[in-house]
Amino acid sequence: VVSLGKVSDGWNKAETNTAVGGDAASSFEPSSRQGIENIFAVRIEGPGYMKFQWRIESSLGNSKDSIGCYMDDFNNPLVSLNQTGLAESPEWGDNWVFIPPGYHSVYFIFDKNSKHPSTAYLDHIQYAKAQPGKPTFVDFPSDVINVELGETLALPIRNADGFPFPKFQWRVNEVDIPQANDSVFHLESAWDFDSANYSVVLSNRYGVVNSHAVKVNVVGTGNPSLAEGLDAGNLKFLNRGQNSWVKISSPNSEGQDAVMSSSSDDEVSSRLLTMIEGPGVLEFAWKIDGSDFDGGELGFYINDSEVSVLKSKSDWKKTTHFIASGKQKLEWTFRLGVMDVGEYKGYLDALQFYTPSNSQPVLTTQPKGVNVEGLEDVSLEVATEGWPIPELQWFHDGVPIKGANNE
Repeated sequence: VVSLGKVSDGWNKAETNTAVGGDAASSFEPSSRQGIENIFAVRIEGPGYMKFQWRIESSLGNSKDSIGCYMDDFNNPLVSLNQTGLAESPEWGDNWVFIPPGYHSVYFIFDKNSKHPSTAYLDHIQYAKAQPGKPTFVDFPSDVINVELGETLALPIRNADGFPFPKFQWRVNEVDIPQANDSVFHLESAWDFDSANYSVVLSNRYGVVNSHAVKVNVVGTGNPSLAEGLDAGNLKFLNRGQNSWVKISSPNSEGQDAVMSSSSDDEVSSRLLTMIEGPGVLEFAWKIDGSDFDGGELGFYINDSEVSVLKSKSDWKKTTHFIASGKQKLEWTFRLGVMDVGEYKGYLDALQFYTPSNSQPVLTTQPKGVNVEGLEDVSLEVATEGWPIPELQWFHDGVPIKGANNE
């Protein structure tokens, strides 16, 4: 076991009442230091299973600090932790990882980037050699997990067995979750409809074992005033940026209110978040108030991809978007450009999400012919209506164009 801290003292033994045996390995960094990586290394012979506990303690509940567990290199962590707890919140995270045959170096890296004092703790490292056989049991840290609305759910396995190392298939309400095949199940931005029973199936060539179910409760109401201002009482909303969106009185908007974000600083942004389950249609109105932007924008994103944007002062504009099936993350981001001077305001209102009645496809906007020279790009656009969402296929002289399926 080696502590590889360079700029700071690295990792040291520390007493803590919440640790197993009353002490743990810890790495402290003050508010004055950022960009620090403190490394704790262990050399192990596999195959086997390693278990350990860790936590991050900070004066701020959420920060940019993290711990990662790596094997042999620093490219991809086996597991990671990027949520901090306050000093009076002594919750430890359980971890369980595979160590393949041969000698391996396991690294625990405390990555300190925030402007707040933070301490990483590591404790109760255990290692057991793997024995050939089918998986026979799966243990979780708890049978019930409560996660705040909008936070990341991490559901780890505390202990299991079986060799060759088992494959994983996570399930929700006894239905397989696509591409959920890691030893830790992660769910970004947990929402109320994610409250359910989660389980995992472990399998290798010798057999299969099904875990018991863990009940996940997503708690929290979001910001009700934002839902009121948007006229969307059936949805929940959260502020996620440095600036906030707030409900305001707005005589020229629907319902006499709206939500607004104001800014005079290009280094900060405001983000409004909600999650929905598609398919359906989303409608909302928006506008920008202030001088013409110079690089700033009010943007609408679906699953982190920008789908619509305003870049200049405007009156209220209504926009409509088809929402695909499944869980979808929706965000509205308002920010300024580096040359913007003065105060600017972004507004949102009249947000609706609904499932239309079935109807046949209709082209509401036909493509327009264009004349181009040389190697210029050509852009053709259409607009459609109909439900379910119409499937599109572009043609060239009567022949389908491969991959040309959007508006």
